[in-house]
Amino acid sequence: MRRVLYLGLVLIPTVLSGCVYGFPTPESPDEIRFQAVRSGLTRSEVLQAVGEPDLYSPSQNSFYYFPGGRQDRVFRITFEREIVSGCIRIDGPMLTEEDTPKKSADVPSDLDVNTLLDYLSSMATWGHHLEALERFAAREDAPKDIPKLLQILKEEAPRRDNNVCLVLGWILQRHPEAECPLDPLLEVIGRRIWTSQQKGSQALAEALNASNGKGREEDLYRSLIPLLTSQRSRVFIAALRCLQKFSGQHFGPDPEIWKTHYEKLFPGKTVDLASAIYERVVVIRPLGEKSPMAYTFDGEKVVDWAALRDKLAGAKAAAARENLRLGVVVQISDEAMDKFGPGHQGLIKEALRSISAASIDEYTISPQADVFRAPYSPPPKP
Repeated sequence: MRRVLYLGLVLIPTVLSGCVYGFPTPESPDEIRFQAVRSGLTRSEVLQAVGEPDLYSPSQNSFYYFPGGRQDRVFRITFEREIVSGCIRIDGPMLTEEDTPKKSADVPSDLDVNTLLDYLSSMATWGHHLEALERFAAREDAPKDIPKLLQILKEEAPRRDNNVCLVLGWILQRHPEAECPLDPLLEVIGRRIWTSQQKGSQALAEALNASNGKGREEDLYRSLIPLLTSQRSRVFIAALRCLQKFSGQHFGPDPEIWKTHYEKLFPGKTVDLASAIYERVVVIRPLGEKSPMAYTFDGEKVVDWAALRDKLAGAKAAAARENLRLGVVVQISDEAMDKFGPGHQGLIKEALRSISAASIDEYTISPQADVFRAPYSPPPKP
């Protein structure tokens, strides 16, 4: 389960310095470059000013730098919608998850909804996140918080989609008798954001029961079948689980099979699968563990970071011609993901250099267990 949290490490700070406007006065030559970072800069401007990060956390949307190779001083730059929203220097040891005590005291004892959501966005380990989720969801009165969670989901969309849907799923799993309206979750999976589609579908699978899907079959089919066009297994497997649960059918993740099934159930109607596609995913895999690094790019070997940069630039241009976003995934082995942290960032550092050089701001670090399939294309007409 730990692979779900990208970094797998926790900061135990002794001193936090900085604010949303910028970093404190530098104390060594290695730190001078960070004076250029201020609230309001774009991600690309940060990369130009201080270079590629030593670590990147998608869950925190933050860059981490270790100037001079120090592990007891960390510069963290946090982004909100690709704009710098915070600059913090953290003085203190950085510990791996294995070194971190697994004590219940590390999890807040008074877990109301807002405290839990904030904690799930913290640098606590995935093990502590699990403990917090379990403790919150196991409360006998946990279902009473479903309306509040749905209100947060509405008011803070899409920023809170991931964590709110995660909490909803845990509550519904622990309390099968609890009721959760389907419409807010259908709205989440309708967003053209893959993480919202994944977590929304996972929560929806728990919310569906023998009664609340009746009379909603057409809405459910029309909302879920398009998600089967995703190249990401985290999306299409979650959507498939929902489809199988309410329909009683056990087709695989082929969207054409489900589309045909829908057309038989609702004569004269169809599902437009082509319009569901909003991104083109490319997968980068490092070959070896030492610089200079070679890679595969969608299965094709590229010899160095410059060749990878050119591939990425070409893929970005091709996606733009189709009015699609480019979804870049750097996929490393499950073993490497488990030990990823200071000393192991070289696995992706050159890849991040290529991504930055191709003017690409968003990417995902993925474990080998994730499956990515070829882009959907409609079958040829007879």
